[in-house]
Amino acid sequence: MIVPVKKFTAVTLADNARKLIDTLGRLGVIQLKKLDESEFVGFKEIVSEEAKEYENLYEKLNSLKNKLNASLKKPETIEFTKIKPSLEELKSSIEAFEKRIVELEEKIKSVKEQLKTLNESKPILQILKNQKINPGDIGEFKHIFAKAGIAKTKLLPSLRLRLKPRKEITFREAAVSPEETFLYITGLIELKDWIEKLLTTVEFKEFKLPLGIPNEINEAIKWVEEEIKKYEDELKTLEEKWASLKQEFEEKAGYLEVVVRYGLDVCLAEGNLLRSRMMVVLQGWVPIN
Repeated sequence: MIVPVKKFTAVTLADNARKLIDTLGRLGVIQLKKLDESEFVGFKEIVSEEAKEYENLYEKLNSLKNKLNASLKKPETIEFTKIKPSLEELKSSIEAFEKRIVELEEKIKSVKEQLKTLNESKPILQILKNQKINPGDIGEFKHIFAKAGIAKTKLLPSLRLRLKPRKEITFREAAVSPEETFLYITGLIELKDWIEKLLTTVEFKEFKLPLGIPNEINEAIKWVEEEIKKYEDELKTLEEKWASLKQEFEEKAGYLEVVVRYGLDVCLAEGNLLRSRMMVVLQGWVPIN
């Protein structure tokens, strides 16, 4: 459907520019025309300093909305002539939400990483227990080092040939599957770099245990279970806070989005005005009816 329109020109005091734009918006202005300074002697183009800031705030709101997977509750009506939050007030409100969301997101990420490390350590500890090796037996000591991990079974013959003549190195192996073998290697500290390079030839995956794990194997297994329970409880609490924050954002950010969008639209509309020292002029089209 084509809406019939007519062209209009408006001239007003500079202080009334925003009020005029707001009024025209409510009257159904379809489009403002970009004016040529040469056609209006004494008038210059208006460059809005706030447009970029409103644009940044609008993008930030959308980013936070996507991060929370939120559905904003838009206000039914807003009387912009009565409610005029400043740009700084809008920025403060949005940045306060951003800070809370980022901090909570980082805490949740950290707890999930801790849980991942702890859960990954459970099968490792079971292998160590079966081999009667304590977590405290792995690591770097004063004169020797010890490593434990998984290697490719088919690549081990060459490793055995290289290590067998070395009396200062001991290693133990045990099959964990047809394709993989557990290795426990100890040696003098000065041979550590050489051993590490050699282990790359068998695609060695070194065991990584959580920080703070007890040295004794049974204590370590019990500690891991307790830590998992602790972090699972903490994650549940954080996720409840996330849900609460999402709900608060949905209730409040709809208003912020509408007001920021309005501020941005006004700034963009001002880009179509020409201004003299005291007056502004604009042109556009409105529906005939």
